[in-house]
Amino acid sequence: MIRKAAIASVLGALVIAGLGTAGLANAGLILEIHNGAGNPVPTGGPFPLVPPNPVGPNGEATIGINESPPADPAKQIPLGTKGYANNYLYLSLPNASGTVSVTFTMLGHGDAFFNNEFLVFANTIGVGAPLIHWFTSSTPVDTQLTVQLPVNQLLPFEFFSPDSAFPAMNDGSHNPNQIADIDYFLSLDQLLLNQGKSGFIGLSDGGHAWCGPEDCDFQDMVIAINVPEPATLLLLGLGLAGLAGAATWRKRRRK
Repeated sequence: MIRKAAIASVLGALVIAGLGTAGLANAGLILEIHNGAGNPVPTGGPFPLVPPNPVGPNGEATIGINESPPADPAKQIPLGTKGYANNYLYLSLPNASGTVSVTFTMLGHGDAFFNNEFLVFANTIGVGAPLIHWFTSSTPVDTQLTVQLPVNQLLPFEFFSPDSAFPAMNDGSHNPNQIADIDYFLSLDQLLLNQGKSGFIGLSDGGHAWCGPEDCDFQDMVIAINVPEPATLLLLGLGLAGLAGAATWRKRRRK
């Protein structure tokens, strides 16, 4: 009995050490918004209300409307949210390699007239079968998927709309200024603005990035994105270690 109790105690220590270390390893994991030059976008603003105003020189924008507001206000990018169009989403974990879990949730479709598509790939946009392939016409609101994506690179996702000959790709190459092109809006932590653990990706499928007359509410396909908090892994480790410790205590009482 003493030997088994010792083994249980050691296993508990290993669990908390391993998962606790994993939690610390993810402590630096954040989403960042980068510009076409590969640098984090400036955070100073101002952030014009869009529409009626065009986005700012660094893509700054504040969501002003939803042309087809949902019954549940949580199924959209909240009005007044600040963020950036014409930029790119980067998954940062300094001094690390490999993949981490990233969760995507379909929040809403706004007033999308077209059957828009959202695709996420394992590593490079357009290479291999997509891990996620959602449509405005057939993907239910609240659909959620967690996938493994590589750190320290742009997230490999793209939007496609029948309204545009050009997809909007999160690879540093899309041309958001082309008339009738589509574009997306990125928003993260409203205190830090250009980095955070969660945020929104919002598609505008008509007009163009400078908010033409057709459409510019960035609500035509709204995706929520989240990366794990290190505290989640640490608490899991503590819980499992606690169970191991409790088993040890019960065995010692039976001696």
